[in-house]
Amino acid sequence: MHGPEIVSATVLQSKTKIEIKDKKISSVIIFDSSVKSEYYDEYSTQNIRDDEKLIYYYPSSDSIIIKRQQMSLVEGLISMSSLLIGRKELINYVKTRQYEIVFKKIKDSEIVVCFIMQLPYYIKVQAGETVDVEFTEDDIYDKRNNQYSNDFSYDLSSKSRNSLKNINQTQEENNREPLLSILDKFIETFTLLHGEVVNIEKKYLLYILEDFVPAFIETIDLNTLSITTSMNGFYFAPVERQVQISIINLVENIIRDYNEVSHVSILFDAHMLYSTLDSLSSKILYNYLVMHNGIAMNDKLCNEPYGRFPTSSSLEKKGGFSAFGRSNKFSGDGFIFGPTSTNDQNSKGNLIFSPKVFLPCNPDKGYKLLVFTYNEIMVVILFNPELDLNTTDNFDKNTHSELNKNFQFFLDMKNQIINCNGGISELYENVFEQFMSIMNSMDSFRFFYINKSNYAIRRSNRLLGTTKTLMSSIEGDCVLKATKVINTSDESIDSFVFKSSNEGWVVCRKSLDRTFYLFFEDSKIPLSKVLDECSIFEAAHFNSIFI
Repeated sequence: MHGPEIVSATVLQSKTKIEIKDKKISSVIIFDSSVKSEYYDEYSTQNIRDDEKLIYYYPSSDSIIIKRQQMSLVEGLISMSSLLIGRKELINYVKTRQYEIVFKKIKDSEIVVCFIMQLPYYIKVQAGETVDVEFTEDDIYDKRNNQYSNDFSYDLSSKSRNSLKNINQTQEENNREPLLSILDKFIETFTLLHGEVVNIEKKYLLYILEDFVPAFIETIDLNTLSITTSMNGFYFAPVERQVQISIINLVENIIRDYNEVSHVSILFDAHMLYSTLDSLSSKILYNYLVMHNGIAMNDKLCNEPYGRFPTSSSLEKKGGFSAFGRSNKFSGDGFIFGPTSTNDQNSKGNLIFSPKVFLPCNPDKGYKLLVFTYNEIMVVILFNPELDLNTTDNFDKNTHSELNKNFQFFLDMKNQIINCNGGISELYENVFEQFMSIMNSMDSFRFFYINKSNYAIRRSNRLLGTTKTLMSSIEGDCVLKATKVINTSDESIDSFVFKSSNEGWVVCRKSLDRTFYLFFEDSKIPLSKVLDECSIFEAAHFNSIFI
C-alpha cells in the first residue's frame, strides 16, 4: 500500500498537458550585405563582418549568436538562389518544417529585409516539463523516432481537439503571397514615414526600428492570411460626373488659395473621390491612412491595432521614435493629423502632430501631413516641404506664441474648406446620397476585382450566406492558388475554374491588368451555367465598376 502523498504524485506525473502554439513572426532581420569589415582578426574576422552587416534584429533580446546564425542562414539562401540557372529573379520564399521565410532587397541597395514566421506547433508537457514538440508540418506517418504516441488527442479537451482539426494544412501552402505582401508593406510604410533607409544614420535608424518593428508586427493578423492581405490599391467612390467636377474645383481652389499646399486628396467613407497625387504616391498614402487587410476605414489609425499616442519625438528625424500607427485618436475636432487639441490653444504643452511623409513623387524632401474628417468625408493635405511649422511647445514664450498661430492657421484652413462656397458642407449631401444609393444596392454576384494599372479594387456587398464574409476559407485557398497559376503562366492561362466536392464554384479570370474573382455557392450548378454567368457579369460590371 502506498501513502496518499505517493499516490497523488504518481497521478500528477502521469497527467499530460498539450499546449497549442499559434504561428507568429519570430524574427525580423535587416542587414546590409555590401558591408565589408575593415578590421582583421584571425579568430573573429567573420563575426566582426556579421556584426557590422547587421542593421537590426527582432527580437533584440536574442543572443548575438542567434542573430549571427539567422543572418547567415538568410545570406546563404540568397547566395544559393543567385547560383540557380534559368531563374529570372532570386528566390524570395523558403518553407521548412518549422518556419516560413520571406526576404527581399530594398530597391537600389544591398539592404535585405527578412521576415521569419514560426509555424504552429504543439508542446507535450508531463510533470511540468516539456517532453515532446510537434510541428504541424511533421509527417503524421513518420514518428518512429518519437518515444510518445503519435495520437495524443485523448489528452486534449474537446475544444482543443477541434482546434487541431481546424488547422488547415492547405492554407500553410498558400502563405507565400500574403507574407511577401506583408514584407512589401513593411518596406513601403517605413519608407513613407522615414524616407529611404540608406539615408538614415545607423545609430538613429536602430532606435527608430526598435519602435517601428514591434508596432508593425502588432498589426499583422497571421490567422487571416489570404488574398485580402495582399490587396494594395483604392476603393473608388461611385459619384456622378457633376459631383466629381465640383470636388475637383474645390481641390483646385484650395491649392490656389494656400500657397503652402502641394497636394490634396478627398475621400468619402474611405473611398477615393479625387487626388492630385500620381497614382503610385496616392496608393501608398491611401493604404497607410485607411486600408487594413483589404478593408478601408476612415478611423483605421485611431483604433487598435493602431491607435498609438502622438509624441513630439516621433516628429523629429533624430527623435528615436516612429510615427507609425500614431494619430490624434481622441481629437474632438476631426483632426487625425494636425492639432491634438483646439479647445484650449493657450495651454502649455500642446502639439501639432503633423508627421512628414516621403512619397515617390518627392522622395527626398517629403511633405507635412494634415488630415481631418467632416462626417464621412476625409480631407488629406500635403504641405510644401519648405514650409517651416513649429509643431511642438517647448514652454518657451516665443515658441508658444508661434504654435498658437499655427493652430489658428490649421483651424482657419479647415473651416474655409468646409464652409466656403462649394465647400465640403455643400457637397456632402449629394455625395452621401449618390454613394449610399449605389453601395446599399445588393450586388447580383459575389465577387471582388483588382485592376493593377490604376490600383482599383472593388468588393461586392453580397456576402457568403453562412459566414457573412466575402468568401469561405476553402474559397480563399482556391483564390490564392488560382492567382499563382495565372500570374506565373506567361499569359498562356487567363482563366481558372475550381469546384470542390461539397462547395460551389470559384472563377478567376484575367484580362490585361484586370483580374476578377467570382463565387457561386450552389454546388449543383453545371459548368456551362457558370461560364454563362461569368459572361453576364463581365458585360454588366466592367461597364459600371468604379475605377
